[in-house]
Amino acid sequence: MDTHDIKCFQHCEKGLNILCFTVPVICPLCGVEVASTPCRIPPYIISTPLVNAKEYPCSVIIKPTVGTFLQNYSNNSDLHVGVTDSDGCTYDFNEEGVNVGTVWDQCVVIRMINEDYNLQSQWDYVLRQIIQSQTWSRSRYNETSHNCFDFVLTFLHSCDLQRTIPAIQTKKTFCEELVIKHTHKAAVYITIYRKIQKNGFYIQNVK
Repeated sequence: MDTHDIKCFQHCEKGLNILCFTVPVICPLCGVEVASTPCRIPPYIISTPLVNAKEYPCSVIIKPTVGTFLQNYSNNSDLHVGVTDSDGCTYDFNEEGVNVGTVWDQCVVIRMINEDYNLQSQWDYVLRQIIQSQTWSRSRYNETSHNCFDFVLTFLHSCDLQRTIPAIQTKKTFCEELVIKHTHKAAVYITIYRKIQKNGFYIQNVK
């Protein structure tokens, strides 16, 4: 993904954040050199919600079906979901069948279990069993009734996680309570990112 971090600071106006990739020489609000005057809030980095799946083991991972979040995502975009094993290796299901080890370097992550060794071992064992099933062969794929979401939910149910994570009971609750919640956070970040990309900065009113 693009390596630009979003930086945030307040210079001359209380309650007006200046968001940027690089702190500007001249403040866009007052026209004074930033380096020669004190900032109300010094620049700090806003953490991106878009990450490399490899760094997030035992998680559900989400990305646009086509393209990337930063460049292509809109509220109408179709989403693709998968999971990672305890080593961060990706698994997903589409018209090609089960894909293993593809690169998801700009995705939204939902952490599902903690770092307990036994839980991770169980997670990996169930995942190996699932991908060996003919249920997930390419010939069985259906865009609406047997897709990536069904693959992920079947796996999570096989791990018996619905008792501790009620949101995964159905595809509807999974999407509404987990997927939309996390992608909404990403959408806010993406909107700011694109405004900075277009104008060089973005003024955020936090009064």
